[in-house]
Amino acid sequence: MKKTMKAYLIYTPAGNAYDVWSFKPYSEVTNFCLDSKDVDFDIPDDFDTRPIQIKALKERQKQAAAAFQTMTTEINRQISQLQAISFDMPEVVNASS
Repeated sequence: MKKTMKAYLIYTPAGNAYDVWSFKPYSEVTNFCLDSKDVDFDIPDDFDTRPIQIKALKERQKQAAAAFQTMTTEINRQISQLQAISFDMPEVVNASS
């Protein structure tokens, strides 16, 4: 299968850098489109995207698990703080008064 897409040569003055983007910049204030070309890609007919998608989903799953663990730890810390027994010393009354 042949896939054709437009590629844009972009210049960014701030970093004095050239990049190839798949879209034209919305505003040419910080990035300038110097040229565009149609680029052809040959993709095998039996190309299976599932392994790539599974890898991306597993990465998202890992990030979600880490965020969940961070949140759980913070909630447990707050619960522990609320359940902590206070050891404030009662005010001592002066017996000679």
